[in-house]
Amino acid sequence: MTLSHEPPRSPSIRWARAWLEHHLLAAFVVVTYAWTWGVNLPAALATHGIGRAHISGGALTLAGFAPSIVALVLLAFASGRVAVRDVWHRLVHAGAPLALYVLAVLGPIVSVGASLLVLPAVGQPIPQLKPWYDMLLGILFLIPLTGLFEEIGWRGLLLDRLEQRMSPLRASAVVAALWGLWHIPMYLRLMPEGNRTPLFIVLFVISTFPLSVLFTWVYNRTERRLLPVIVLHAAIDASVGYFFARLPQGELRPFTAWCAFLWVLAGLVVLKQGRHLGGFAPTTDFKIG
Repeated sequence: MTLSHEPPRSPSIRWARAWLEHHLLAAFVVVTYAWTWGVNLPAALATHGIGRAHISGGALTLAGFAPSIVALVLLAFASGRVAVRDVWHRLVHAGAPLALYVLAVLGPIVSVGASLLVLPAVGQPIPQLKPWYDMLLGILFLIPLTGLFEEIGWRGLLLDRLEQRMSPLRASAVVAALWGLWHIPMYLRLMPEGNRTPLFIVLFVISTFPLSVLFTWVYNRTERRLLPVIVLHAAIDASVGYFFARLPQGELRPFTAWCAFLWVLAGLVVLKQGRHLGGFAPTTDFKIG
């Protein structure tokens, strides 16, 4: 008689795993939003004098990591070690030409930096910047933070599964909407642009659509590798922080110019690549999940 080291799963557990696999995307969105919004929204309301929520800094930071943590936990429960190994393989195998990584780093630096040129055009000086290596250190610092702890969820799970149901262009739009709106309570809590923060949030959400197209193109171009989009995400965040941090609070003209550039660039990518963005046509027999 062969003894199993793993006890047989009960019918209820098998049913729960099957149900979760079938509703994986909905579960990912609901749990990710519930965690991040559930922590940040009360803190944001307290910032504006509504309620008296006291949320620790650690809880707020961890809530920002929700997309990747939730994705890994749900994949592990629904599909087991096979799904987790697939994520790990796509994460640790670079699988992209060095030139693409260079583009993922230099593209945000050049485009965000160039957007500051709108200031002299309207008679405003360009602020003095920190040493250039601060930005490179910021990219290295953010790769395991905003990059790793968001991209496993947004691209590694959500985009990856959506592309099997619809065109990559449509999938990019869905991811953009969820990705952009997910940030709202965090920005309302931080109020980075003072009383112009609501306008900043609108511009940010609008910018996630062309950004999502570019992320999808990189993701598909590298055969679903996660490291290139993680590096791109970190480079964008570090570049925006480096070039815009010294601007007066509420000065949104460079950010607006950069958003316009993103729409032009994404439009060119769509014109050249088509709605599949270097990916594949969705299969007709794919089950939701």
